[in-house]
Amino acid sequence: MKAVTATEAARRLGVTPRTISHWVHDKIIMAEHPKNADGSERTNRLAIPISEVERLLKERKKYDYSKDEQQDVSVLVARITILEQEVARLKQQRIETPERAQASATQHVRPVAPQRPVEPRSITPEPVQSLSGESVSVRIFTRDHGLKPRTVSDHIHDGKIKATPRENTPPGQDKWFFSPEEQRDAVKYWRENHTKGFHPCEHCPHEL
Repeated sequence: MKAVTATEAARRLGVTPRTISHWVHDKIIMAEHPKNADGSERTNRLAIPISEVERLLKERKKYDYSKDEQQDVSVLVARITILEQEVARLKQQRIETPERAQASATQHVRPVAPQRPVEPRSITPEPVQSLSGESVSVRIFTRDHGLKPRTVSDHIHDGKIKATPRENTPPGQDKWFFSPEEQRDAVKYWRENHTKGFHPCEHCPHEL
């Protein structure tokens, strides 16, 4: 079976090696650990069959959108946004107290003025403050090393490992991140203390 490294697979697919690691974890792409001369597995390395890389290349090409299609999607998103706002407004109108409901029953319903279309706009998340470009969210780093989020949260709260918060975090985005130094120290702590569930990732031990 011909295989390539995670780095080479990432180059061919136009993604990062970390993305390849996530795909392997989520079983989107199949991979194996290469073996040493004594037959033991090299758990910090991945061997990805070329057939898997070619399969993903075909699938990605199948779902590539043209510029016209992307514009059509943007128009649909704008229309959906307008409809969602209209639904929210109508729901708010229906929330009435008994007194208001009785009073409104004797009045004529006023026509609703048409809403102005809302132009779609892209929301750019605020940059990570005081973090280097190699920082990674605590959530992703925890998943890559087989640990439970509650375990890592307790380690941070108890001061056993450090993490850096991002200020002004937009809703739905990660707030806590590990800098390169914090990644190295966290892996060192988990390894030395035999933390349950811990396993090294492809980039361990995260030496600077």
